[in-house]
Amino acid sequence: WARHFEGSHESRCFEDEPAQSLPNHLLGTTPQIEALRPKSPTQLREEAERRLLKEHRAKEAAQREAAQAEAAAAAELATAHAP
Repeated sequence: WARHFEGSHESRCFEDEPAQSLPNHLLGTTPQIEALRPKSPTQLREEAERRLLKEHRAKEAAQREAAQAEAAAAAELATAHAP
């Protein structure tokens, strides 16, 4: 049990984000315990902002891919009907 008081653990807000190394200065804390602790309004706002930014980037990437696929299809159609 003593090892929970020393060192640090890795924490992630989102799966695709790099891990942050946080100290184990709380009473034998683990990532599972930290996940259950209430968060401050600032932490909640920052997480919401990161989540919205991630969703926005994913939406932009999907739109970009759709536009590229549409352009490729149009180019293929144009070459197929070329005289």
